[in-house]
Amino acid sequence: MKYYPAMKKALIFSITVVLMMAVSAQKPENDTTARVFSLGAAYGKDLPGGDLKSRFGMNNSLGVSFSYKSITNWILMVEGDYLFSRNVKISDELFEDIAAEEGYIIDEGGIFTDMAVLEAGMTANFSFGKLFPVRGPNQNSGLVFRVGGGYMFHKIRIEQNQNSAPQISGDYQKGYDRLTEGFNTSQFLGYHYLGNENILNFYAGIEFHQAWMSSSRAYNFDQRKRPADSRFDSLYGLKIGWFIPLGKQTARKTHYY
Repeated sequence: MKYYPAMKKALIFSITVVLMMAVSAQKPENDTTARVFSLGAAYGKDLPGGDLKSRFGMNNSLGVSFSYKSITNWILMVEGDYLFSRNVKISDELFEDIAAEEGYIIDEGGIFTDMAVLEAGMTANFSFGKLFPVRGPNQNSGLVFRVGGGYMFHKIRIEQNQNSAPQISGDYQKGYDRLTEGFNTSQFLGYHYLGNENILNFYAGIEFHQAWMSSSRAYNFDQRKRPADSRFDSLYGLKIGWFIPLGKQTARKTHYY
Protein backbone atom coordinates (compact mmCIF):
# COMPACT_ATOMS: atom_id res chain seq x y z
CA MET A 1 0.00 0.00 0.00
CA LYS A 2 1.33 3.44 -0.88
CA TYR A 3 2.21 5.60 2.12
CA TYR A 4 0.73 9.08 2.37
CA PRO A 5 2.41 11.24 5.09
CA ALA A 6 -0.14 14.06 4.71
CA MET A 7 -3.04 11.66 5.19
CA LYS A 8 -1.41 10.26 8.34
CA LYS A 9 -0.95 13.77 9.77
CA ALA A 10 -4.59 14.64 9.00
CA LEU A 11 -5.80 11.46 10.72
CA ILE A 12 -3.68 12.13 13.82
CA PHE A 13 -4.94 15.73 13.94
CA SER A 14 -8.59 14.61 13.66
CA ILE A 15 -8.23 12.03 16.44
CA THR A 16 -6.49 14.62 18.65
CA VAL A 17 -9.32 17.14 18.14
CA VAL A 18 -11.99 14.56 19.01
CA LEU A 19 -10.14 13.47 22.17
CA MET A 20 -9.63 17.11 23.26
CA MET A 21 -13.35 17.77 22.77
CA ALA A 22 -14.18 14.70 24.85
CA VAL A 23 -11.86 15.70 27.69
CA SER A 24 -12.85 19.38 27.70
CA ALA A 25 -16.60 18.71 27.52
CA GLN A 26 -18.63 19.74 30.55
CA LYS A 27 -18.76 17.06 33.25
CA PRO A 28 -22.29 15.98 34.15
CA GLU A 29 -23.29 16.72 37.72
CA ASN A 30 -24.77 13.96 39.87
CA ASP A 31 -28.21 15.57 40.07
CA THR A 32 -28.53 16.79 36.48
CA THR A 33 -29.15 15.26 33.08
CA ALA A 34 -27.22 16.31 30.00
CA ARG A 35 -27.76 16.72 26.29
CA VAL A 36 -24.98 14.62 24.69
CA PHE A 37 -23.77 13.99 21.14
CA SER A 38 -21.35 11.08 20.81
CA LEU A 39 -19.46 8.80 18.44
CA GLY A 40 -19.16 5.12 19.31
CA ALA A 41 -17.76 1.72 18.38
CA ALA A 42 -19.24 -1.66 19.29
CA TYR A 43 -18.65 -5.40 19.21
CA GLY A 44 -21.33 -8.08 19.22
CA LYS A 45 -21.75 -11.85 19.26
CA ASP A 46 -24.93 -13.17 17.63
CA LEU A 47 -26.82 -16.40 17.15
CA PRO A 48 -28.97 -16.82 14.01
CA GLY A 49 -32.67 -17.59 13.99
CA GLY A 50 -35.42 -18.12 11.46
CA ASP A 51 -34.24 -19.14 8.01
CA LEU A 52 -30.76 -17.80 8.74
CA LYS A 53 -29.84 -20.61 11.12
CA SER A 54 -29.87 -23.16 8.28
CA ARG A 55 -27.15 -21.19 6.48
CA PHE A 56 -24.88 -19.70 9.17
CA GLY A 57 -23.81 -20.33 12.75
CA MET A 58 -22.75 -17.85 15.43
CA ASN A 59 -21.26 -14.65 14.05
CA ASN A 60 -19.38 -11.55 15.15
CA SER A 61 -20.18 -7.91 14.51
CA LEU A 62 -18.15 -4.71 14.53
CA GLY A 63 -19.94 -1.40 14.32
CA VAL A 64 -19.83 2.38 14.52
CA SER A 65 -22.55 4.77 15.66
CA PHE A 66 -23.56 8.37 16.12
CA SER A 67 -26.00 9.09 18.94
CA TYR A 68 -27.85 11.91 20.64
CA LYS A 69 -29.20 11.86 24.20
CA SER A 70 -31.61 14.62 25.20
CA ILE A 71 -31.86 16.35 28.56
CA THR A 72 -35.01 14.28 29.17
CA ASN A 73 -32.98 11.10 28.47
CA TRP A 74 -34.44 10.20 25.09
CA ILE A 75 -31.83 8.57 22.85
CA LEU A 76 -31.56 8.68 19.05
CA MET A 77 -28.93 6.57 17.30
CA VAL A 78 -27.71 5.85 13.78
CA GLU A 79 -25.50 2.78 13.59
CA GLY A 80 -23.97 0.34 11.15
CA ASP A 81 -22.54 -3.10 11.94
CA TYR A 82 -20.42 -5.39 9.81
CA LEU A 83 -21.26 -9.09 10.29
CA PHE A 84 -18.65 -11.80 9.79
CA SER A 85 -17.78 -15.40 10.71
CA ARG A 86 -16.34 -18.67 9.43
CA ASN A 87 -19.49 -20.58 10.41
CA VAL A 88 -21.02 -21.34 7.01
CA LYS A 89 -23.11 -24.48 7.47
CA ILE A 90 -23.55 -25.23 3.77
CA SER A 91 -19.89 -24.83 2.77
CA ASP A 92 -19.37 -28.60 2.25
CA GLU A 93 -22.28 -28.98 -0.14
CA LEU A 94 -21.94 -25.65 -1.96
CA PHE A 95 -19.39 -26.81 -4.56
CA GLU A 96 -20.12 -30.55 -4.72
CA ASP A 97 -20.87 -30.50 -8.45
CA ILE A 98 -17.65 -28.73 -9.45
CA ALA A 99 -15.18 -30.12 -6.89
CA ALA A 100 -12.80 -33.06 -7.28
CA GLU A 101 -13.28 -36.27 -5.28
CA GLU A 102 -11.19 -34.85 -2.44
CA GLY A 103 -13.61 -31.94 -2.14
CA TYR A 104 -11.24 -29.32 -3.56
CA ILE A 105 -11.77 -27.12 -6.61
CA ILE A 106 -9.10 -27.37 -9.31
CA ASP A 107 -7.89 -24.03 -10.63
CA GLU A 108 -6.79 -23.12 -14.15
CA GLY A 109 -3.27 -24.32 -13.39
CA GLY A 110 -4.49 -27.82 -12.56
CA ILE A 111 -3.87 -27.63 -8.81
CA PHE A 112 -6.18 -27.41 -5.82
CA THR A 113 -7.49 -23.90 -5.13
CA ASP A 114 -6.57 -22.27 -1.83
CA MET A 115 -9.91 -20.81 -0.76
CA ALA A 116 -12.06 -19.86 2.22
CA VAL A 117 -15.85 -19.75 2.57
CA LEU A 118 -17.02 -17.07 5.01
CA GLU A 119 -20.10 -15.20 6.15
CA ALA A 120 -20.29 -11.46 5.44
CA GLY A 121 -23.10 -8.99 6.01
CA MET A 122 -24.23 -5.67 7.38
CA THR A 123 -27.01 -4.02 9.34
CA ALA A 124 -27.71 -0.27 9.10
CA ASN A 125 -30.33 1.06 11.50
CA PHE A 126 -31.91 4.15 12.97
CA SER A 127 -33.21 3.63 16.50
CA PHE A 128 -34.73 5.61 19.35
CA GLY A 129 -35.39 4.85 22.99
CA LYS A 130 -35.40 5.96 26.58
CA LEU A 131 -32.84 5.91 29.39
CA PHE A 132 -34.09 5.30 32.94
CA PRO A 133 -31.53 6.52 35.53
CA VAL A 134 -30.59 3.79 38.00
CA ARG A 135 -27.38 2.74 39.79
CA GLY A 136 -24.96 5.12 38.13
CA PRO A 137 -22.65 8.04 38.94
CA ASN A 138 -25.18 10.56 37.61
CA GLN A 139 -28.63 10.95 36.05
CA ASN A 140 -27.23 10.10 32.58
CA SER A 141 -26.55 6.44 33.40
CA GLY A 142 -29.06 3.63 33.75
CA LEU A 143 -31.22 1.12 31.97
CA VAL A 144 -31.91 1.84 28.31
CA PHE A 145 -34.39 0.42 25.82
CA ARG A 146 -34.25 1.20 22.08
CA VAL A 147 -36.23 0.09 19.03
CA GLY A 148 -35.37 0.75 15.41
CA GLY A 149 -35.44 -0.25 11.79
CA GLY A 150 -33.32 -0.21 8.69
CA TYR A 151 -31.51 -2.48 6.25
CA MET A 152 -29.73 -5.84 6.41
CA PHE A 153 -27.81 -7.90 3.91
CA HIS A 154 -25.76 -11.08 4.16
CA LYS A 155 -23.96 -13.39 1.77
CA ILE A 156 -21.42 -16.17 1.48
CA ARG A 157 -18.04 -14.59 0.90
CA ILE A 158 -15.77 -16.74 -1.27
CA GLU A 159 -12.08 -15.90 -1.02
CA GLN A 160 -9.51 -17.63 -3.20
CA ASN A 161 -5.84 -17.09 -3.87
CA GLN A 162 -5.46 -14.74 -6.87
CA ASN A 163 -8.93 -15.73 -8.20
CA SER A 164 -7.28 -18.64 -9.96
CA ALA A 165 -10.41 -20.80 -10.33
CA PRO A 166 -12.63 -19.25 -13.03
CA GLN A 167 -15.61 -21.46 -12.12
CA ILE A 168 -16.07 -19.51 -8.85
CA SER A 169 -14.77 -16.11 -10.00
CA GLY A 170 -16.46 -13.01 -11.36
CA ASP A 171 -20.09 -13.44 -12.33
CA TYR A 172 -19.87 -17.20 -11.69
CA GLN A 173 -19.32 -16.49 -8.00
CA LYS A 174 -22.71 -14.79 -7.82
CA GLY A 175 -24.35 -18.15 -8.46
CA TYR A 176 -22.99 -19.42 -5.14
CA ASP A 177 -22.83 -16.41 -2.79
CA ARG A 178 -26.52 -16.38 -1.70
CA LEU A 179 -26.64 -12.56 -1.54
CA THR A 180 -29.78 -11.68 0.42
CA GLU A 181 -31.13 -8.30 1.57
CA GLY A 182 -34.18 -6.64 3.01
CA PHE A 183 -35.88 -4.60 5.75
CA ASN A 184 -34.67 -5.06 9.30
CA THR A 185 -36.12 -4.18 12.72
CA SER A 186 -34.13 -4.14 15.95
CA GLN A 187 -34.49 -3.92 19.72
CA PHE A 188 -31.85 -3.29 22.39
CA LEU A 189 -32.15 -3.69 26.15
CA GLY A 190 -29.18 -2.96 28.36
CA TYR A 191 -27.23 -0.56 30.55
CA HIS A 192 -25.84 2.84 29.52
CA TYR A 193 -22.98 4.39 31.51
CA LEU A 194 -21.82 8.00 31.11
CA GLY A 195 -18.89 8.72 33.41
CA ASN A 196 -18.26 11.99 35.19
CA GLU A 197 -14.72 12.20 33.76
CA ASN A 198 -15.72 11.75 30.07
CA ILE A 199 -13.37 8.78 29.67
CA LEU A 200 -15.26 5.68 30.77
CA ASN A 201 -18.46 5.69 28.70
CA PHE A 202 -20.05 2.44 27.55
CA TYR A 203 -23.21 0.46 26.97
CA ALA A 204 -23.85 -3.28 27.12
CA GLY A 205 -26.92 -5.42 26.62
CA ILE A 206 -28.95 -7.78 24.49
CA GLU A 207 -29.82 -6.94 20.89
CA PHE A 208 -32.41 -8.54 18.62
CA HIS A 209 -32.87 -8.26 14.84
CA GLN A 210 -35.74 -9.42 12.63
CA ALA A 211 -35.42 -9.15 8.86
CA TRP A 212 -37.81 -9.76 5.97
CA MET A 213 -35.45 -10.69 3.17
CA SER A 214 -35.30 -11.76 -0.45
CA SER A 215 -32.50 -13.07 -2.65
CA SER A 216 -30.68 -10.65 -4.93
CA ARG A 217 -29.61 -13.50 -7.23
CA ALA A 218 -31.77 -14.97 -9.97
CA TYR A 219 -30.33 -18.49 -9.80
CA ASN A 220 -28.32 -20.73 -7.45
CA PHE A 221 -25.93 -22.86 -9.51
CA ASP A 222 -25.47 -25.59 -6.92
CA GLN A 223 -29.23 -26.07 -6.40
CA ARG A 224 -30.06 -25.64 -10.09
CA LYS A 225 -33.06 -23.48 -9.27
CA ARG A 226 -34.23 -20.01 -8.38
CA PRO A 227 -33.95 -19.07 -4.69
CA ALA A 228 -37.06 -18.65 -2.57
CA ASP A 229 -38.96 -15.40 -3.12
CA SER A 230 -38.93 -14.43 0.55
CA ARG A 231 -37.44 -15.49 3.86
CA PHE A 232 -37.42 -14.44 7.51
CA ASP A 233 -34.03 -14.10 9.20
CA SER A 234 -33.24 -13.12 12.76
CA LEU A 235 -30.24 -12.48 15.01
CA TYR A 236 -29.99 -12.20 18.77
CA GLY A 237 -27.01 -11.81 21.05
CA LEU A 238 -24.82 -9.66 23.27
CA LYS A 239 -23.47 -6.25 22.31
CA ILE A 240 -21.02 -3.92 24.05
CA GLY A 241 -19.96 -0.47 22.95
CA TRP A 242 -17.71 2.43 23.93
CA PHE A 243 -18.46 6.02 22.96
CA ILE A 244 -16.80 9.44 23.02
CA PRO A 245 -18.98 12.44 23.96
CA LEU A 246 -18.43 15.27 21.48
CA GLY A 247 -20.01 17.86 23.76
CA LYS A 248 -22.53 18.16 26.59
CA GLN A 249 -25.12 20.66 27.69
CA THR A 250 -26.69 20.22 31.12
CA ALA A 251 -30.04 21.46 32.24
CA ARG A 252 -28.30 24.20 34.27
CA LYS A 253 -25.49 25.49 32.08
CA THR A 254 -24.53 25.75 28.44
CA HIS A 255 -20.95 25.43 27.22
CA TYR A 256 -19.85 26.27 23.69
CA TYR A 257 -16.87 24.78 21.85
